[in-house]
Amino acid sequence: MLSNVENKLVCIFGLGKTGISAARYLQRTEQEFFVVDSRNEPPGKTEVEALSNCQQTYFGEIPEQRLQQASMIILSPGVTPELPEIVAAKNAGVEVVGDIEIFVRSTSKKIVAITGSNGKSTVTDLTHRLLCAAGVNAKIGGNFGVPVLDYLPGDDAEVYVLELSSFQLDTTYSLQADVAVVLNITEDHMDRYRSFEHYRQSKLSIYRGALSSLVNLDDSAITDYFDGASSRYSLTNEKADFFLEQSSNDKQFVCNGKTLLTTEQLAITGSHNWSNVLASLGILSELKVDITQQVLEALRQYEGLAHRFQLISRKADIDWVNDSKATNVGATEAALDGVDFNHHGPVVLIAGGDAKGGDLSPLKPAFENKISCLVLIGKDAALFAQLAPKDKKYFATDMKQAVVKAKTFVDANRDSDKKPLVLLSPACASLDMYPNFEVRGQIFCQEVEALQ
Repeated sequence: MLSNVENKLVCIFGLGKTGISAARYLQRTEQEFFVVDSRNEPPGKTEVEALSNCQQTYFGEIPEQRLQQASMIILSPGVTPELPEIVAAKNAGVEVVGDIEIFVRSTSKKIVAITGSNGKSTVTDLTHRLLCAAGVNAKIGGNFGVPVLDYLPGDDAEVYVLELSSFQLDTTYSLQADVAVVLNITEDHMDRYRSFEHYRQSKLSIYRGALSSLVNLDDSAITDYFDGASSRYSLTNEKADFFLEQSSNDKQFVCNGKTLLTTEQLAITGSHNWSNVLASLGILSELKVDITQQVLEALRQYEGLAHRFQLISRKADIDWVNDSKATNVGATEAALDGVDFNHHGPVVLIAGGDAKGGDLSPLKPAFENKISCLVLIGKDAALFAQLAPKDKKYFATDMKQAVVKAKTFVDANRDSDKKPLVLLSPACASLDMYPNFEVRGQIFCQEVEALQ
């Protein structure tokens, strides 16, 4: 339980899922608090105002002096700790933490901590499912699933599998995960971080104090951090503890010297997904959980998450793939790496949105050499257009027009030996056009189904 010092109250700064969860937690544990949100009508406003322990609300304003009188500030991950009012409160001696920090101080159970620029939701979900298949009482939360404070004060799991964003890690100081993994690090959120190195260090902080560190040998941004004292996985390096063995006929998952199954036995495809599988198997191994036939069957049946390289239709004899979760360049690179260009063609990429100040240039080789056509949407469409050959790029005002243009291109350029593919993998955030990436993906699916 948090303590209100000298009648000072805990402050919840920022509502949304995390802030509402924190308010419920403080209500359950009989702690008084006040709420601050710069929006006049934040989500959860009515619910929070109805809680008896909510003593005061500040909506549409940031009361700097009141913040400096708080016993603690629980900062929502969408709010930067470098906000001047937050910095002033820190300088006045107020502790600023996130909900993850409160959770790790309070729980006595095992924690699996997962972060990365891409793939973390899939690995979190898959790891949770595999643990449940092994008979472990596992619960899922953090940036994906249930906000962690909803699990307190009950704390009745054996293992918590937590997806942690860099924003959450920035306000977490006491995490000592039983297993920690950074899946990959590519440039993202450059509108919030001073540099790529600043962002990288935020991700790598998940390893501080971890009992077991799982390292992706295929990413130099991660391996440069280690001196060899870790467990390792890799798609190509057979010196790793968990790797993908290449043979003439298939690819096999090998864990601690034991071959488990082949890629052909899985419902999910693509090298990025195979790397995710290695990470999940590595986590189970580090937790000393036996990889039984029940676990392998759960793995074989796993179909992935919506909006993550998801085949949603074969309408008009075209493979339509929804990868709306690709909100940065690295995710779109991974999606394109997952396309079998020997089987698919022409390949049309729908991309664009809010690039968040990121460097788009790593996509230029793919625009020039891999894809057949680029359909651009969103506020930063022109930045993408600068990287693409003139005869490959088209602009669309909305998703309906993008889908129609993609189909029109395919119909005019079909290859009798290959299957056409249209991939929505925007490499951008969605907020310039849609409330979130899920809505963007749903609208893509709807427009595909609406095709005549």
